[in-house]
Amino acid sequence: ENQKFKIAALEQLKTENRVEYNRAMKEFANKFAIAIVRLSPADYHGYHYPFDAKCVAISAIDGALYSVSPIVVNRDVNVLTENKRCCVLFENLNTFGYCCMIIVASFLVGSYSLHCKVGQHVRCGELMGKFRYGGSCVILLFNKNRIIFDDDLISNSLQRPYVETIVNLYDHIAVAATAM
Repeated sequence: ENQKFKIAALEQLKTENRVEYNRAMKEFANKFAIAIVRLSPADYHGYHYPFDAKCVAISAIDGALYSVSPIVVNRDVNVLTENKRCCVLFENLNTFGYCCMIIVASFLVGSYSLHCKVGQHVRCGELMGKFRYGGSCVILLFNKNRIIFDDDLISNSLQRPYVETIVNLYDHIAVAATAM
């Protein structure tokens, strides 16, 4: 609702005032706990629900199909916001509140399947969908005050920015703050 964070306003700031754009993006980012899970072409390409929740919204967004390799992600092309993607909003008011799970297609992965519908209750570990062949990624956006990422992930991220941490299917990565 804040004008500063509307997409059109951010795009205008990006071209007119890079300093103000960077400040607005940092302020926006400080509202969320974010996990970016990148799948390389050799990885298993199913993605699973990382929690029990209710699906409350699904929004497909068309876009480009850039690679999600670390080399491309760390350049000027913002593959995480420019690629074809699907935003799925989940709700569990007893634990994490809301989570936006963004399924990002990429180069060689022009499509994905999604096995949930609005109103459906999903269970942790169940298959949510699959990417077609190639690299791709999933972004998890949580309210910053409702989720606590595991210490090893935080430590590695702070010590080695732009370096990936390998996480396997069913590895523990976080806990809801209410579970502490």
